Amino acid sequence: MDADSTTSIYDQLIAERGDVPAAVRKAAETIQRELDRDLEAFSRTAPADGWFR
Repeated sequence: MDADSTTSIYDQLIAERGDVPAAVRKAAETIQRELDRDLEAFSRTAPADGWFR
């Protein structure tokens, strides 16, 4: 299988199914930003060390 046929297959899959890797990457980046924001907010409001038993 040469590079042209591989590219052609990939282009056909994107046309049929959408660019799944790009969609997953975008979703992961969104989740990462939200998690960073939430963890930052939590770290500002969390009790001091030793609050748990």
